[in-house]
Amino acid sequence: MAETIFSQLLLLPNPPFKPIYYTLVIIDLCKALPGAFPSVVVGAVHALFDRISNMDMECRTRLILWFSHHLSNFQFIWPWQEWSYVKDLPKWAPQRVFVQEVLEREVRLSYFEKIKQSIEDAAELEELLPPKAGPNFKFHSDESNESTDGLKLSKELIGLIRGKKSTYDIILWVEEQIIPKNGTEFALDVVSQTLLDMGSKSFTHLVTILERYNKIISKLCPNEEMQLLLMNGVSAYWKNSTQMTAIAIDRMMGYRLISNLAIVKWVFSPANVEQFHVSDRPWEILRNAVSKTYNRISDLRKEIQSLKKGLQVAKEASAKNRKELEEAKSVLEIVEGQPAPAERPGRIRRLESHVKNAEDEERTLEESLEAKGVLLARAHEESKDRTCLSYSLRALLTCSLNVCRLSLLMGKFLICAVEIKM
Repeated sequence: MAETIFSQLLLLPNPPFKPIYYTLVIIDLCKALPGAFPSVVVGAVHALFDRISNMDMECRTRLILWFSHHLSNFQFIWPWQEWSYVKDLPKWAPQRVFVQEVLEREVRLSYFEKIKQSIEDAAELEELLPPKAGPNFKFHSDESNESTDGLKLSKELIGLIRGKKSTYDIILWVEEQIIPKNGTEFALDVVSQTLLDMGSKSFTHLVTILERYNKIISKLCPNEEMQLLLMNGVSAYWKNSTQMTAIAIDRMMGYRLISNLAIVKWVFSPANVEQFHVSDRPWEILRNAVSKTYNRISDLRKEIQSLKKGLQVAKEASAKNRKELEEAKSVLEIVEGQPAPAERPGRIRRLESHVKNAEDEERTLEESLEAKGVLLARAHEESKDRTCLSYSLRALLTCSLNVCRLSLLMGKFLICAVEIKM
């Protein structure tokens, strides 16, 4: 039974069901058969751990996600001392990376102190714990930088935001007070760091800040070069939290502050590409970008098809209503020797109202279809740049990594490109 479950969970390119399904099945079996199945799971995990160096990167990630989630349902209890030797392995060793990533995922599902306590029998592994999560604000107030321009401008920006100034007023302030003296890059640094700090309390705070003030960042990031600098700033601010780095970049892509190609270039930049050996961080960011691109294109195509059908129905309804109105007006009768409409005035007004409503609906659908077409055209323009994707593939091959996961990601990009041209 366990062999069947794990063989499906680790099946490439995709398991028959979503991974969470297998997680729940294993949890339920462990609870239903407490005297037998948990020991089977332990044996399976040890067998997979011994062979992890021969396992595809995609399968490793699935195993990490499943294992950390599984342990979170059993008080994070595991004989970690049996794996304490991985601390002495090279940082890129698959077994060391596996333990490191499982601990990082556990911290996401719980909190740092809890996970640190769970490995107290294997104190050597504390070195593999992620840094204690927390922001790294560049313009924090202390004696050493109390008089710097960045700190002063950051405080002014906070004052403007707390004073409920409009986005337009803040953009005007940035253009008049920061850019002329310090340049656009410095302005982006101050604005992005300050907004990230104001949204650092929770995911909800971050989304609220980006939703209200994304136009300020958009104004400062009109091209790919500035978007790369923005991601550098996000990574520096959340250097102690892989999760928040991925979330912030994903949300910024959602608000179109960062393009998908900019994310790919940033992930495979010289400063980040070597992390593919020692962390799942770049894979997570890349996976989010590719999935969002694929879903965005798929959704656009579905919406356009739906709008086309709706527009056709609206046109038919509008034509039908106009025909009924014309027929009603064409029926005449002789009143006092003069021709006059035979239909009651109330019905004529009702038919005219129907015609107007149908024409308004038709016009609204045409405008929506045009807007969706513009978005699809923009995606088509982005898909023309193959240089970035070619560079991504070369970078992974240069690093001698298993390219199966890259093939899965690239497959989605190619599907997007094909769908756009259809």
